[in-house]
Amino acid sequence: MPIQSVAELYAHAIAIEREAAERYAELAGRMQDEGRDDLARVFNLLARLESEHLEALEARTGLRTLAREMAAEEQEHTDLIERLLEATPEPQLASTVIFAK
Repeated sequence: MPIQSVAELYAHAIAIEREAAERYAELAGRMQDEGRDDLARVFNLLARLESEHLEALEARTGLRTLAREMAAEEQEHTDLIERLLEATPEPQLASTVIFAK
């Protein structure tokens, strides 16, 4: 399924960065266990870099940013519904009357 919004794109990017950081840290541990300190240092560096990317994405996608993006997307949906309602013939709309007390 294609990504439908900026918020969804960020969610995927955050998941990818988190997964990469965890996997690199696991590989560093394995290399350390096997006495490959040189490779352990490389994987630890990669884990740290991915963690920094993750922190940057999380900071960039604070609640305010996501809320604004979600509100903009909701407005797009509202605009679409209004256009659809405007395109509906009047007699169908006028046939439903709601009385409030």
